[in-house]
Formats: sequence, C-alpha cells, structure tokens
Amino acid sequence: LPICYLQVFLISLQSSSDTAKDEQEEARELSDLLIAEWEKHLNYSFHEDTELKSALYAHLCPAITRFRHGISIENPLMYEIKTLYKNTFSIAKASAHILTERYQAPISDEEIGYFALHLAMALEKVFLYKVLISYKGIIAHGASLSDRAMRHSHTRSPSDPRTKP
Repeated sequence: LPICYLQVFLISLQSSSDTAKDEQEEARELSDLLIAEWEKHLNYSFHEDTELKSALYAHLCPAITRFRHGISIENPLMYEIKTLYKNTFSIAKASAHILTERYQAPISDEEIGYFALHLAMALEKVFLYKVLISYKGIIAHGASLSDRAMRHSHTRSPSDPRTKP
C-alpha cells in the first residue's frame, strides 16, 4: 500500500506535458470554469489573459491526480496568502465548489491558496495596466498642454508689446 501511494503521489507532481490527453482536456475545461467563476465574482473579464489560463492549466494537470486520490499538498505561503490576499483567497475558496463537485472531495486550503495566487497575479497585471494607461494619459495630456503653450507663445498678437516690429 505505501508503494502504491508513493507512485500516485509522484504522478500527481508531474508536469502538464506528461499528463494524459484526457486529463489535459479536463484541466483546460476546469481552467475555463474557474476563470468564468472568478469573472462573475469580480465583474471583470480575463478572456484575453493567456498567462492566467496557462498557469491554471499547468497547475491543474497534476492537481487532477491529487484531487482524485485525496493527496494533499503543502503550501508554505498560506499565512501570507490569507493575510495579504484575503479577498482573493475568499474568491478562490468560493470557486472551489467546481472542483469539489467534480471530484466529490473537499479541496484543501493549501490548494486553494495556489489558485488564489494565480488570481492575485492576474489582478496585479490588471491593476498595473490601469496605472500604466493612466500614466500614459497624464503624459499625453501633459504633452498636449505643453505643445499648445509652445504654439501659443510663438503666435502673439501684433498688439503684444513683446512682439518685435
């Protein structure tokens, strides 16, 4: 029995490229379901976030074996995740019903913590993108104001005492 458990445990750690085709399809489907659930909670679309989809897929390929065989995984970042990403963890935990229903087993907080990290990274990108766009808007707006000021300084009226005859 311990050798069998060890074998299944090692299989649960394999990379996505070593995963059977049917489990790869299952991982893609679960990725889409989790992302759709997160979109509902956040009222934001991750449709174009290929990095999020890829990261979730890579996580889910070996996780499927863990779910099927009740293998737990350690997450040394749990304290930080629950402290720094409290809301993100709550959203990930709320979406875990998808996995619980599929595998008829509870999903550990450690596993949910990893999903919360994937979601947190996606949200960080959204936030940074919005900041960058705002910053570019300020720069563009500032540039247009300075351009107008420069044009205005070169087109003085004839009655302006600074205009040379």
